[in-house]
Amino acid sequence: MKKFGFVFLLFSAMSFCEVKINVGTTILPYAGIIENIGKDKINVVVLVPPGAEPHTYEPKPSQLKEISKSVAYFKVGTQIEFENLYLGKILKLNRNMKVYDTSKGIDLIKNDPHIWNSLKNIKIISLNILNGLCEIDKKNEKFYKENYDMYMRKIEKLDNEILHDLKDKAGKQFIVFHPAFGYFARDYGFTQIPVQLGESEPGPKDIKNLIKFAREKNIKVVITEPQFNPRTAKVIAKAIDGKVVSIDPLSKDVIETIKKLKEVLSE
Repeated sequence: MKKFGFVFLLFSAMSFCEVKINVGTTILPYAGIIENIGKDKINVVVLVPPGAEPHTYEPKPSQLKEISKSVAYFKVGTQIEFENLYLGKILKLNRNMKVYDTSKGIDLIKNDPHIWNSLKNIKIISLNILNGLCEIDKKNEKFYKENYDMYMRKIEKLDNEILHDLKDKAGKQFIVFHPAFGYFARDYGFTQIPVQLGESEPGPKDIKNLIKFAREKNIKVVITEPQFNPRTAKVIAKAIDGKVVSIDPLSKDVIETIKKLKEVLSE
């Protein structure tokens, strides 16, 4: 009888310790979206670690090996050179890994890969992720759909808040160090003015023109990112008697990122 009891307890413990499905993705914002839908059924491995810059980061061979153990990979899919280069190497290590393009169905802006900084795009990205998870793990399809619906309610709530809070700000321009919020700007009728041109730092003439522009438009905030040196942003902010606000477009919590941008633009 004792032996039976031990076996029953062991079986019960194993049933509660369900093995998670490993899936890979490129950046933290996607890990956040995937985890909102997959929750405790999945384990997300991210190619670019926190604080790293996707344009310049080089993953270690051990990272590529670890992420190659995933059964599926959810790629950004916006022709990011970094992603294309290393995803090919990962697929050589695991040719059975399914790859899902999360940008499928999004109206892309030329040369702007930052599709996740838009609530409208997050809806599409989330649906692509949901479909992928349901394909690789059919037995938990209902679970994923329920989580997806819950996540969409949060997205809709924030979208309505933005439409309300920024309804009188349409046409407004804002200065960003790195042009990471073009899709958000398109969604709500804003224009982002980047300090950084391509991958190079702006020259004295560029900075002078930005200061002049900011004064003419009465812009008092320069948005920067923790991945970049804020020195130039501080120079511009000081000249316009404004301030620097750091917003991380690579934060794991995309809803909080967009909420913070909304708050800055509401001022």
